[in-house]
Amino acid sequence: MDVERVGKAIAYLRKRAGYTPIDLADRIGISDMAVFKWERGLGLPEIGFLRKLSILLDTDTDSLLSGDVIHHDSS
Repeated sequence: MDVERVGKAIAYLRKRAGYTPIDLADRIGISDMAVFKWERGLGLPEIGFLRKLSILLDTDTDSLLSGDVIHHDSS
């Protein structure tokens, strides 16, 4: 698992969903510093947060953990 790739995926999906890091942290019930760490590739979400995170970010946990969520618009 590529921690940096997962972090980039979280950041991308968070922005796409219209959340700030603080918004996302509040909705999950964690500190905003945890979100900042994830997005910088300094750690991964604990397993207990993955389901809620994937729901909020409109993806599935497998795609989130593989970092395979970034799709470019074809327009």
